[in-house]
Amino acid sequence: MILLILGITLLLGGGAMSGLSKQLKMDHKTAKKVLEGAPVREQALDLIGSMQKLSEESMKESQKLLSEAIKAGRDHERPSADLVTLTEPHVQKIAELDSTFLDRRDALRAALTPEQWNAVFADSLAKPK
Repeated sequence: MILLILGITLLLGGGAMSGLSKQLKMDHKTAKKVLEGAPVREQALDLIGSMQKLSEESMKESQKLLSEAIKAGRDHERPSADLVTLTEPHVQKIAELDSTFLDRRDALRAALTPEQWNAVFADSLAKPK
């Protein structure tokens, strides 16, 4: 049961991270256009690119975690307590990546004016019809 919950959680998280990476790729293209000539353009593009890479790394780490947890969870001889020890390094790495991602977001937010922010993320901020 624990493995099922872990698997569902990680698959949903992995799907979200994949979607985030795709959205950031589109946002990067938008930023190239809307920040043309702006002094913060290169910094913003670097930060968005970095955020995309971090989301991809987090997704890969989540997939590693899921794979190892499933393999270990199917081992009849392995006690459940071992699963915690096995997964801890992955969870820690994901937390570090997520923290760095948020730091980059804060740096981007500080670099852009609210108008620039809204222009870059117009697609992301659009309300569903």
